[in-house]
Amino acid sequence: LGEPPCSSIQRAAPRDMWPRAVHRGGTNLLRILWLLKAWALFEMQQDCGRRGVLALTSLTGGRGTEPVPRNIHKVQHLPRLPIDPERVSCSGHSSGGDFAVQMHIAFSKTIKSACGFDAQPFRCAITRFPSDYLLPQTNSSSVPVCDGCPRGATLVYDHCKNHAEWVDVGMLVDYPRRACGPANQPGCLDDVDNLKDSRVLLTRGECATYAEGAVVNTLAMYAQLSANPAKLLQYVDFCAEGEQDRDALCFEHLFERSLPRTEGVPENLIVFDQTAFLKAKDFNSGFDRVGFAYIPSACQSKSAQRCALQVYFHGCGGGTAPLLNSSSVEIAEANNIVLLFPSIRNGNNVTDTHPNSPEIARGCWDGYGQLGADYVRQDGLHIRVVFRMIEYLLGGGESW
Repeated sequence: LGEPPCSSIQRAAPRDMWPRAVHRGGTNLLRILWLLKAWALFEMQQDCGRRGVLALTSLTGGRGTEPVPRNIHKVQHLPRLPIDPERVSCSGHSSGGDFAVQMHIAFSKTIKSACGFDAQPFRCAITRFPSDYLLPQTNSSSVPVCDGCPRGATLVYDHCKNHAEWVDVGMLVDYPRRACGPANQPGCLDDVDNLKDSRVLLTRGECATYAEGAVVNTLAMYAQLSANPAKLLQYVDFCAEGEQDRDALCFEHLFERSLPRTEGVPENLIVFDQTAFLKAKDFNSGFDRVGFAYIPSACQSKSAQRCALQVYFHGCGGGTAPLLNSSSVEIAEANNIVLLFPSIRNGNNVTDTHPNSPEIARGCWDGYGQLGADYVRQDGLHIRVVFRMIEYLLGGGESW
């Protein structure tokens, strides 16, 4: 992502530029440049329009029978909200599940609990284990970073998902315990002691991608960091037990009770400008121009009661707006839980600056070190941008 936000693009008038481009004085080269600029602006405006249509389709479930909220077309700033800092959690599916685990461990002081729906263990993708097979490192390698590999070699892609038997969980726990030193230097990881009382739900549902034992290794990693694994950690294998409502399971485990539901309110779904949270070094990293948030009616004003926050990370393919009749939205509305949906764009331009990033290019979060060896740390590129959003919602961070 390197273009201006949709909010500014939508205010532009590319059609007005065409006569200026054609009739403007100057050389033919200048006229060509003006034409190219006008065409690029027109294409970006069309794309913003397509994103709006996508949001509407997702919002109504493709039925087109629900009232369309007026604010769905308006890209706005993410608001500061009355969030209870003791009730911040994250969740995600597949690539988003990997990333939820990364966010939770990186910022365990802020993110109190997590749900990983098909989630590999923390930093597993780039860690070499004694049983691993090695491959030559090339410009097309999906694992451009390997901790423990000899020069010129790398790991089999998805070795933690496809070959759970290769994984030594003890090696994974060692990194967050020792990598940051006794002082826990800034930009590294929060103290793992914060994880002792964290509630975590892990599920397996992608039966072909996540081999039996893959998510169990994630559970085993958390168990070594937990004060009471039997009480605080839960694992459900949908491949063995059958599909279940994972979002409902998540909230039930995190809140320790079954939560009521009510209908989602169309006007409570907003489209926010993600580019406001990108600094100069964060562009061309795959972020979409917009993300989504669902803000329950009771959480709308700063004077409202404090609400919980859950950050949800989509799987590969990019993000879309949540369905109003989804269990997550219905539970959120009834229980005053703000939902934040950051988004990586499918078909972004990340490979222009990070050639070994095919997964991010197809709308995945960085779970393989494709943006750098620090990808699981607080100063990792995707992690730091998302945390700015969380920090802002909580009332801190910079004003945008």
